Amino acid sequence: MGDFIQAGPNSTVINRSLLSNSLNKVRNEVGGDVADAINAVAEEVQKSHDADAIELFDEFNRELQSDTPRKSMLRVLFDGITKAAPAINSLTDATTKIAGLFS
Repeated sequence: MGDFIQAGPNSTVINRSLLSNSLNKVRNEVGGDVADAINAVAEEVQKSHDADAIELFDEFNRELQSDTPRKSMLRVLFDGITKAAPAINSLTDATTKIAGLFS
């Protein structure tokens, strides 16, 4: 049975399946600390209620799941996420760990 998502009219929510798959891959291939950082950012993105941030975050997760994630694409997507949801910039430890994916 799938998740029950209760959101207001015209709400956009993070694709939890994409997030879960990305977290598992990152946890296995990079480490739990980076997966935890991505999860922390996911919470902030969802709290932002910004459709652009959510869409970019979903694309970031799609790219993470590819066989060979493109660092340049991850960088551009993450930059867009932080611009669309600036509160993420206060998560300095998390953003630093995520930046390690594309630096």
